[in-house]
Amino acid sequence: MAHHMVAQFSMSETLGLAAYEQPSPTFLDVPTTEAREYSEETARTIDEEVERLLAAVHIRVRDTLTARRSVLESLGKMLIQRPPARRVEWLAVRPVSGGPGSRPGPTARAAGPITY
Repeated sequence: MAHHMVAQFSMSETLGLAAYEQPSPTFLDVPTTEAREYSEETARTIDEEVERLLAAVHIRVRDTLTARRSVLESLGKMLIQRPPARRVEWLAVRPVSGGPGSRPGPTARAAGPITY
């Protein structure tokens, strides 16, 4: 996915607004092999951008999980005691705002089971 973000969808500041690959059709979830139309240097730059993107996302995820560790532990204990959790119980454990990755959450109106 990260490779597609960089090479197909121009999501790289280093490479700019250039699409180096076209979406390729798949047959039975097996991608077709096509010769690339860019230099070895560009291929290295794409690989470096993919690595940079993955490293940045890894740091963001680690920081978010670290900041929300107490919430995750509380939820884990609740699920071990009596799965599946009800929405009201989930909202009681989950902070609605504050910290990395937080978003305004829904209100506790619906008391249905949590769906994944």
